[in-house]
Amino acid sequence: MKQIMIIAGLLAIALPASASEALRAFQSTQGGVYVHYERATAGEDAFARLTAAGNTPVYVVPVAPAPNDAAGRQLAQSYADALRAVLPGAVLGDAAALPAEGYVVEVDVAQLEDRLEVSEQVFATGGAATVCSSVGNTVECKVAGTGPVPMGTRTAEQAGQRVEARLRLSRLENGALSPVYDDTYVIRYTEANCRNGMAAAITLAEALAVDALSVEPVNIRFQSRGGPLRCDRR
Repeated sequence: MKQIMIIAGLLAIALPASASEALRAFQSTQGGVYVHYERATAGEDAFARLTAAGNTPVYVVPVAPAPNDAAGRQLAQSYADALRAVLPGAVLGDAAALPAEGYVVEVDVAQLEDRLEVSEQVFATGGAATVCSSVGNTVECKVAGTGPVPMGTRTAEQAGQRVEARLRLSRLENGALSPVYDDTYVIRYTEANCRNGMAAAITLAEALAVDALSVEPVNIRFQSRGGPLRCDRR
């Protein structure tokens, strides 16, 4: 008899004070969904210029190749909708029809098979024991099992999935791209813990859009649950 206890490899840790506040709502000490998020930025001058652009169009375009076009477009649309809270000019765009000036967010997403390392609790069948009790002037005895006995843990692999996503905002100047920020994240999970990894990727993208103007770089790993990530969303 065995019981899967945790998924190892990506450890749940407390988010540092400098990390995105938008991601704190997804942190959990258990749940079996593991996230690695990294944000690289170009510095304060690039963000000051972005903020000063006001209602300048920010074209959010999916760049993932087939068969991920539909997933990429869905994530791009959700990110554009959420991004308008801080960049009112954000709209869904077409990578093949971009202007020479403005801003563009390239959205790349892929869902892949994965092998997750798990730690299993191993149990042994307990031995039988004799239990006696007094009944009137006699003593009655019966054999009772002690049940499963924990014998320790062992490491094994389990089939799972991961979603890799990238949201890179750049300034367009004469058709050339100058990066402003680059958000990447990987979500690793088993189907038992998250039925729809792409929905989880969209949920995180929407949350990250709220912090799109944060200049601070981030590199964090944390554990989450399917509920806050809306893993059942279709």
